[in-house]
Amino acid sequence: MTGAIDVVRLHLLDRRLVLGTLLGVLVFVAFGVAVTAADVAAGGSFGKGFAIGIIGGLYGGIAGAQATAMSRLLPFTVAMGRTRRDYYLGTVLFVVLEALVLGALLLLSLVVEQVTGGWGADLRFVEQGWESVGNPVGQFLVFAAPLLLTFPAVLLGVVLFVRWGVSGLVVGAVLAGAVAFAVIIVTGLLTVGSTIPVADTVRLAAIGVVFAAAGWFVVRRAPL
Repeated sequence: MTGAIDVVRLHLLDRRLVLGTLLGVLVFVAFGVAVTAADVAAGGSFGKGFAIGIIGGLYGGIAGAQATAMSRLLPFTVAMGRTRRDYYLGTVLFVVLEALVLGALLLLSLVVEQVTGGWGADLRFVEQGWESVGNPVGQFLVFAAPLLLTFPAVLLGVVLFVRWGVSGLVVGAVLAGAVAFAVIIVTGLLTVGSTIPVADTVRLAAIGVVFAAAGWFVVRRAPL
């Protein structure tokens, strides 16, 4: 476990990525609020679908930045005397912690939006973009769940590419899609009668767990 903790520290040493991701979330919320304000000023009706589309860009941007960092760190970690196991466990631990921190940051943005009456102008960007839950713990999980899927998916993509190149990444994407569909069916059956936010959160987290487990089997024999 010590080796995995060392890998977490290596991730944290990339301060530009860590701080940039945190700042990027705040900038993105500000951008979303600005787009909402512009749409309202133009007499439009800022809809939930548009807000979700903007927020999808947030997760995509974070995923791209993380993919670059993860791919660089794997050979460096092994060169420093750590094992692939250390790299993978440490990276999974890091991205889980990061997902929790970013989820808390988004929850804070929602609180500020609500306390200020929609940023002082009744602009409901954060509230429109995610499913609304009546308690802070549930709302936090709603914010964090997409990241708990995004990060393992990125990590799986990285180790697939390292081991088998582009062809492995393409085949892996197809198989991952099939597996994700199967998980959606299973979690759908297990969450029958639950609210939509609960069902969505369980579904995203479950797919993330499956992707993380799959990546472990891939990285064990990844060439460097």
